[in-house]
Amino acid sequence: MAIHSKMTIWKNDDLEDVPCDFCGNGNCIEVIVRPDALRVVECAACGLSYISPRPKGPVIARLYGADYFTKADRSASSSCIGYPDYFNNNNRAMLRRTAERQYDIVRRYLNAQNSRCLEIGCASGEFSALLTEKGADVLGIDLSQRAVQEAKSRYPDLSFRQADITAVEEQGFDAVFAFEVIEHVTSPSGFLRAAVQ
Repeated sequence: MAIHSKMTIWKNDDLEDVPCDFCGNGNCIEVIVRPDALRVVECAACGLSYISPRPKGPVIARLYGADYFTKADRSASSSCIGYPDYFNNNNRAMLRRTAERQYDIVRRYLNAQNSRCLEIGCASGEFSALLTEKGADVLGIDLSQRAVQEAKSRYPDLSFRQADITAVEEQGFDAVFAFEVIEHVTSPSGFLRAAVQ
């Protein structure tokens, strides 16, 4: 299937048709075509919305390269994926406020003091740092090496690693956090199974 759009960054062999991740049904109905030319479809059996065809695993990994968080050329066709300047110092206060709002939501379910926590998709590390301030022992992971480097630079005493959930060998976390991550994984159900193991 060829995808044609002003925003097209996909080659035909970059994409794969996939069935519904929830029920496995392959019949779907197109809902909308996104600005990056990917189709959002709805499963005809259960109603789950997802992208199909979607980028293959190696293509997805490339999307989170060094320029994902710093799109210098916003006129490029790939500019619809990523951020113009996520790590800019002007964003730090906003990222901290976001981490504080996230913590306000989860603190009623978790006493961070002496808890072992995993943050998946830690980006520049603000939520991991806040959990640490509250007394938790935190490991932050991200697919992006650039994000991990930034997190280590901002919070050198904390533990950050380039990895996905399947590469984390440690077990026994009291809590696993993944803010704005599920939309980036190829199989949400597989991701959730890995997170609870």
